[in-house]
Order: sequence, then C-alpha cells, then structure tokens
Amino acid sequence: MGPERSGSPGTGGAASRMRRILAGAVLAAGIVAAGYLLQGEIRSAVRRPAVRLHQPLPPLVVDRDGTDVDLADLVRGERTVVVFHSDSCRVCREMMPALEPPPRGLRLILVSAEKIAARAADGAPPGVYWDRHGALSRTFAALPTILFVDEKGMLESGITGRRSREFVRERLERFASGGPPPGRS
Repeated sequence: MGPERSGSPGTGGAASRMRRILAGAVLAAGIVAAGYLLQGEIRSAVRRPAVRLHQPLPPLVVDRDGTDVDLADLVRGERTVVVFHSDSCRVCREMMPALEPPPRGLRLILVSAEKIAARAADGAPPGVYWDRHGALSRTFAALPTILFVDEKGMLESGITGRRSREFVRERLERFASGGPPPGRS
C-alpha cells in the first residue's frame, strides 16, 4: 500500500473538510447579513421627501453655477412653474416649445436632470438649474414633471409624462391668469 492521502478515512481529513465547509457557510451568512444591513442604510439615506398638494415644497436642493439653492426659496412670492426635465428625454424635448415664452405673471424655473453643457457667456440662462444632488430625481421619477406652485410656495398641481403642447400651454395660461390650478375645476 502506498502513502495515505490527505482526507482519506482515518486521518482526520473529513473533520477538516467539514470545518472548512462550516466556516464558508458562516462567512456566506455574514456577507448576506451585512448586505441586508447596508441595503437598509442606503434606503434610509435616499428616502423620497413627501410631496403633497396644498403643502409647501419639501426641501429640494438644486445647483446654479456651483451654488446650492433651495427650490422652495426660488418659488415664493410669484406664481411659479417648475419643470424637471432632461435633454436626453425625447418627451421633454417635444414639450419644451410649449413653455416659451412663459405666460405673463408666471415665473418659469427649469431644473435639468443632467449638467447643463451649453451656457451663455455669463452662465446658464436665467431660471435654469441642475439637479446635481439628485433630489428631484429621487422625488419625481417621471420625466418631464411640471409643478404648479402658488405665490406662497404651496404646491397646487402637477403634470407628469407625455402631454400635448396644447395641453401644457393651456394649463400654463390658466395658472398664470390666477384661475383654478390645473387638474381642478
């Protein structure tokens, strides 16, 4: 008979193999547990702020030329329409002509999902901001999203997704004239 191999009966190899399997199972269980804990931490870090009609906008920070600005501060004092869009979104691009020129008495704020590449010589055009921190992306999953905000900074109504230019323009005109917010009669 030749020399005994490691792991053959009578040498303790089976016990050693069992310990390695057990250690691997414990390690795998630890990795799974850590994954669940980390997933909970990530979810709590990116919770969506509550957005409710007839309530002030939640804290949503946007970027203007490298400076963080609270969207709620931008919308107070004037009837405002906030448009969350993306240049890479075909539906957004199709809808944009309906926004120009904004109706008289209505402030228009554009918030882009991506950094604005083309800037005027003195910076981005007035009213154009960037969702650098992803606050609007996490809050409003659909593009485009149009928010109608009254003079007090209260969210009155909103539109998401594909709408005709005529539909969007009619809602803008109606909101600018002080009529009932779009979506209510």
